[in-house]
Amino acid sequence: MMDDANFVAEQSSLEPGQIRFHDNFLPKLPAGPYSINVEQKLKGDGLTEKHFSRQQDFIVDGPRFVLGEEEVHSVYPPPNLQAHYQGVLPQVVLRKRNMPWERQVYSGSNKLPTPWVALMLFEPEELLVDDAPSSAVLRTRAVSRTSEEMLQPGNDYLPPVLTASPQTDEASCYCIDLDLTTFLALAPQLDELPYLSHVREVNTGDKEFLGMHADGWFGIVLGNRLPKVPAQTATDPQEELEGKNFARNIVHLVSIEGFSGYLAQNPEGVYKENLESGRFHKVRLASLVNWEFYCKPPEESFLKIMDRLGTGLLKVADTDGLSNEAVREALEGGYAPLQYNTRIGEKTMAWYRGPLLPVIEAGGKMENDTFFSAESGLIYDTDNGLFDASYATAWQIGRLLALSDAHFSQGLLNWKRMARKKISEFLTRNELQATASDADQDNPFTPERIEELLSPDFAIDTFFKQFLEKVEMAKRIFTKTISPDAQIDEELKDFPGIVSQKTYEGLFELSDELQQALVDELLN
Repeated sequence: MMDDANFVAEQSSLEPGQIRFHDNFLPKLPAGPYSINVEQKLKGDGLTEKHFSRQQDFIVDGPRFVLGEEEVHSVYPPPNLQAHYQGVLPQVVLRKRNMPWERQVYSGSNKLPTPWVALMLFEPEELLVDDAPSSAVLRTRAVSRTSEEMLQPGNDYLPPVLTASPQTDEASCYCIDLDLTTFLALAPQLDELPYLSHVREVNTGDKEFLGMHADGWFGIVLGNRLPKVPAQTATDPQEELEGKNFARNIVHLVSIEGFSGYLAQNPEGVYKENLESGRFHKVRLASLVNWEFYCKPPEESFLKIMDRLGTGLLKVADTDGLSNEAVREALEGGYAPLQYNTRIGEKTMAWYRGPLLPVIEAGGKMENDTFFSAESGLIYDTDNGLFDASYATAWQIGRLLALSDAHFSQGLLNWKRMARKKISEFLTRNELQATASDADQDNPFTPERIEELLSPDFAIDTFFKQFLEKVEMAKRIFTKTISPDAQIDEELKDFPGIVSQKTYEGLFELSDELQQALVDELLN
């Protein structure tokens, strides 16, 4: 058992990939109303004893009928997914580790604290929506109602037994109605509830940034009922393909505040009286989280799924009726016409295709296989006056995906800072050395002093780390310019930023060791 007081002392460092389970995590003050009473007595020589007192009421707030989406980390089975979930208990993972124990409920003789929530699984016909308008009903058969309707549903409903007056700012919530017999048959027993909730501690150091908490603590609530699974597969393959024989299962995380006493093996007091009165036939519960999923028949297998997998070509199906041969060839080659807005605001059309082609590519590589911008990946069709934006789009998507990775972005930023620092230091030291060479003997920056300050391997280190990484790329581009028929544009002239094109071509022709020749040229 763990609470806030000994959390720091009990918390341990987990290695990546390790996980630790805890029975619970108890808040110091559960949600509810509280009072602080302060008394003071004053007396002294010749003074009559006086008493002063003051009472301050306050409320520890917490979710009661509504749980925000931001409080839920994940659920399993995933919502609306169709798979074979036979033998799988549903579960909900909460970002707040102490959420299942934030409110106090009747716990009977349980030695472990009793959670105030339970995860219940239903078949659709077990949930009642008789008196609810269709606009207020979700697919999970949860109904939007006011908090007053939740607490006072009617004379036919089993009333909650609350130890304190309701304290909530939640004006509305989602509720589910079910028969009393169904509730007593499906709800976890009172002594089972402590074992259906726990706290999970994981190391999140190597996890991707998917909204996961940095501390790696989560509250877990498990269901107590296995999903319904179809007895057999559909005889009609089309029905099986459309999921008509899949079993629909609905899951609700419900509040049992005021109802936990009814779940005891031998209810006592007012709980026993209400159950034996015969006046109540329904139960209304607040639904904090709800979703649905579908179970496939037991005979479903990976082989059957792959047999049904469509393997047709990813392209426009019918192109025989097209009179324009260029358009027909483009569509059959996997291209799609999309609106294209140029940078100057002109609206036109461009072709686009994904990385998977429905035909064998005959053209091979593009003329420029290295792009420095999205625009450099555009292909212009001079015959039709249209752009092919496939490579440009891929370049932009790749850049956005890279920058969306926090680790990559931070590494790129650090690399740029280091490069700027090295280049700045190199230029500053060169300038100091030049200044010192022209100075008189009284100048403290003498050549000897500058030589002492310079690291012997600084220049070599700078060029190898910052500039010679581009040598291979420069080699590929300048190779294309050696041919007398090559057209050298301004981008290729200024590309390396290290030596001129003419110097580079001379080194390339005269030296077998291009990198060493470059170093000698730069440092001489």
